Amino acid sequence: MAVIVEPSIKIINDNDILPVMESMLACLCDALASAPGGLPCACQLLPGDQVPFDYCDCTNPEYGCGQAWVRLDQSVAAASIYNSVYARKAINTSRCVGLMAHRLQIGVTRCAPGMTAEGNPPETWQYHDAVTQQLGDFAAMRRALDCCLPLDKRRDWLFERYQPVGPMGNCVGGYIVMNFRII
Repeated sequence: MAVIVEPSIKIINDNDILPVMESMLACLCDALASAPGGLPCACQLLPGDQVPFDYCDCTNPEYGCGQAWVRLDQSVAAASIYNSVYARKAINTSRCVGLMAHRLQIGVTRCAPGMTAEGNPPETWQYHDAVTQQLGDFAAMRRALDCCLPLDKRRDWLFERYQPVGPMGNCVGGYIVMNFRII
């Protein structure tokens, strides 16, 4: 009887994008601990092209304290970004080096002020508190970028924009879009 031996398959994980995402998430969660809203219920890496707003059940403290995330938004050949910082640098770089640019979305959402049980709109102070919390989260995201991704010889990064989101359901907040290039 012959024994069939299957060749072993070596699993190769991503060594470029995932470590940056994991590092960014750790820095974000650390920075949010001192934000006005504190550490949210969920601080996680997310797959896909949309963020599910799952942690804004404002009636349930276990699921109502918000969420923070990091997700891959896009990856492109860096030299093909029209008139970008990366494209200009790529022209001066050796053609045999594969240049890739990646865009991450780094975000936080929290409970939005809502109607009362009697159908009354939120009070002015509730909106003010929500803005204070949103801008505190934005400041925490910026601290995470500065602390976690200093410029070095291996990685260049570029803050693209901050985009507010919501209110959507019970969630309000925003995210940063950040580009980085790996040589």
